[in-house]
Amino acid sequence: MRINFRLACVSAVALSSVALADTVTLVGGPTNIAFGNVRIGTISTALTSSATFHTPTVSGNVQTGVAFDGTSTSPFSGLSKSVTSPNLVGSNKTVTSNGYTFAPQTFATTNRTLNMKYTANTATPSIKTNATFSLSGTGVGPQYVTDLGSTDFGVAQVGSPVSFVFNIFNLSPSANGLGNLTSLSLVNISFTGSPAFHTDLIPQVLVKGASVSFQVFFDPTLATLGAQTGQLLIQTDQRAAFGSAKGDGFIYNLQGFGVATPEPSTLAFVGLGLGMALLSRRRKK
Repeated sequence: MRINFRLACVSAVALSSVALADTVTLVGGPTNIAFGNVRIGTISTALTSSATFHTPTVSGNVQTGVAFDGTSTSPFSGLSKSVTSPNLVGSNKTVTSNGYTFAPQTFATTNRTLNMKYTANTATPSIKTNATFSLSGTGVGPQYVTDLGSTDFGVAQVGSPVSFVFNIFNLSPSANGLGNLTSLSLVNISFTGSPAFHTDLIPQVLVKGASVSFQVFFDPTLATLGAQTGQLLIQTDQRAAFGSAKGDGFIYNLQGFGVATPEPSTLAFVGLGLGMALLSRRRKK
């Protein structure tokens, strides 16, 4: 999977005063982590989500803790980070989270609001203050659509293949101009079962809105007479990194019945027999 890295925006945010000798202040921290457009099936990670707190100037043993909320709702996730240290009176403390990830599974823009929490425990009272920031991202990607389905080719003679024309479309609903984020790769084309089936479809890339027409053939030989079955497998990078063979694969069942082409001598014999039968009928009349 491809991993995209984006830095969190950092800005100074002032929090409300606390009724003690000093205030708890968020000196600097993220207000928004925007992942932007991320291909469905991949993961984008924000490496830096940090906050700096100024602890109050109070006497006694002051315990400070800064926690990043790591329980966000899918498709966002992240690991929380907490720090506790004694006697940080009047100092600044910077804490960096382990990073948040965005792993979209749908064509949608998602927004989440998370909390950073500070707690300073004194005899009385305890100081608690929160700062919020948002996560946002948009799932984009290709969308595989085809009129190909399970196909019965009927009866085909050796040397006279039967074929059908089909189409594959990339109907991505994502925005234009996103390049490979919305391109569809036909990574591999293969068959299982009878060797009587083949196609002229080859691996290629379809940009958003593009399509390709191709044929699937049933071409029996003397070694593949009678009922024949097979499967056409099309491997794509849909729901995976661009060009990856770990995306969605599609399987189509095929069947046909192969018959031998009559030898010329056999056709002449059949023609002679039909001619004699017609002559016999005329004589009886």
